[in-house]
Amino acid sequence: MRRWPVVAIIVLGAAGCQRRPPAPVVEVAPHYVVGTPWQGTDGAWFYPKEQFDLHQTGLAIVGPTPASPLTADGERYDPASPAAAHQTLQLPAILRVTNLENGRQLLVRVDDRGPPLPGRLLALTPAAARRLDMAAGVPTRVSIDLDSNLSREVAGEVAGGPHLDIVAAPVQGVQEQPLDAPGSPPGPGSTAAAGPPAPPTASAADRPEQIVQPLSTAVRQGIPDPGALWIDAGQFSQRIYADEVAATVEGAVDSQGSGRETVYTVRIGPFQTVPAADAALDRARRAGVTGARIVVD
Repeated sequence: MRRWPVVAIIVLGAAGCQRRPPAPVVEVAPHYVVGTPWQGTDGAWFYPKEQFDLHQTGLAIVGPTPASPLTADGERYDPASPAAAHQTLQLPAILRVTNLENGRQLLVRVDDRGPPLPGRLLALTPAAARRLDMAAGVPTRVSIDLDSNLSREVAGEVAGGPHLDIVAAPVQGVQEQPLDAPGSPPGPGSTAAAGPPAPPTASAADRPEQIVQPLSTAVRQGIPDPGALWIDAGQFSQRIYADEVAATVEGAVDSQGSGRETVYTVRIGPFQTVPAADAALDRARRAGVTGARIVVD
């Protein structure tokens, strides 16, 4: 009877000596990708497309640490790099992000999909957010402008990218593919996925690891211009359709251009706080305006 404790100790000691299996090797393979439609939170659908001229305003957040060690275009996620996630841009791309609340500007590399929230425009790494003096957990009013030359350059540096002459590249020479109507689930045969697309697995044999050139972390100081928050409920070429949507969401119609070039935009607002804008966006989406988004003006 007295031998049992000794035997137990020996068995436990042997179990403790067992080696743990090695951690799986993560194969880094940066590549160019546009991607398929994907579904975020609250039923929001996002439709990626190739764009080399883009200006948007909205709310940016500090993105959470992703579940995968790789970004959507096969790069290694690095919270210390000036990077970001965008819902629809081709990957990789280069954006100039301006914090409208303090005027600070920073170049970031867009290499991932997100944020999944319909009321948020951009998710930044902790390092990029610190450079822009953004607080974690607090949506920040920003404007983003795509750097066309740098975006074409980085797209041409990775596998599968469009190797274009940067100087002669056409401004409007974008490629498009038919997609489902905004706000509607994809039809039969669609490859759309719920949630941001998972980073594809790559074989080291056919996609050798590439080194991503780091961006400058220099910050430019501009003039703060926070503006008010609005809900953009859509653009229309005919006033009658804009009036119908405006009546549904209790918004107003703004027109730009003349003749057949006139564009009618439905706006709701202004709002001074993020919670008020979020509530208005939710009402517009529940009223059927699934493409509504928050903008800053």
